[in-house]
Amino acid sequence: MSDRGEQGWEDFWTHQTAGCLPQGKGSLGAIQQASWAHFAKTLPPAARVLDLATGDGRVMGWMFSARSDLALEGIDLAPRLPPPPDGTLSRGGIAMERLPYGDGTFDAVVSQFGFEYGDPARVPHEIARVLRPGAVAALMLHRLDGPIVAHNRGRRSEIRWATERHDVVGAARAALDLTPPATGRLPSSLAYALRESAQRFGSASPAWEITEAARRILARSGTAPKAELAAALDRLAQSARGEIARIEALETAAKTVADSAALEAALADAGLTAVDTLLPREAENFPPFAELRILRRAS
Repeated sequence: MSDRGEQGWEDFWTHQTAGCLPQGKGSLGAIQQASWAHFAKTLPPAARVLDLATGDGRVMGWMFSARSDLALEGIDLAPRLPPPPDGTLSRGGIAMERLPYGDGTFDAVVSQFGFEYGDPARVPHEIARVLRPGAVAALMLHRLDGPIVAHNRGRRSEIRWATERHDVVGAARAALDLTPPATGRLPSSLAYALRESAQRFGSASPAWEITEAARRILARSGTAPKAELAAALDRLAQSARGEIARIEALETAAKTVADSAALEAALADAGLTAVDTLLPREAENFPPFAELRILRRAS
């Protein structure tokens, strides 16, 4: 996952919420779980499986629930990870481009929304190297034209609405600096942004959440030290910038997948041959939210 630093991915897994996934007709998680359970059932007995960019290990957990005989191990660039699901192992601080395993170690390699964040020229060769001859890889990849990217582009627009167009954090900082302090008074620009964000985007939107967070911080100006409140506003601004960076990394990763000719050439160069490509979607008339590529290493 080379598009972000190690600390950035650690923060993502520490603070990740459901907001990065669209709330549609179906359950993306249930569809993903069913996909990985089906794949797990195709593997040989006691297969050893490596999960790239494992994060919280949910893919390993789903596969273990379907096949408790599998030996599942995940790696991630983040130095510290949440505890992995029971029956699985995970290791942090490891890049997909430099896997610390010998040749032919694994019976399968999997990744859900992780492969495309790595170096598309190097990661396929590492996958092929650690797979035994004839073994398979399953990669669930973002689609640039899918609902996950569209949803996150909307989130980015709303975050920028609050932090750039209306600069709600700057307005709160300016109110803190007033002499005497603006205790109990909400700046008119912040009050307007709070009303407008609720009306335009809704009270579950990042635009409203950021504006409301700035209001709540400012509301403590009569009881908390100014330095403490200023630091809280700095953290709020940093969190917004981090979310924008995450979404931009997602978009870049999806563009890697969209460049299908380059991706397929990289996979072929590594000796990974396409077996099947599935297009999971929430409902029959919904666009695919991902593509699941099944690949086989040459014998």
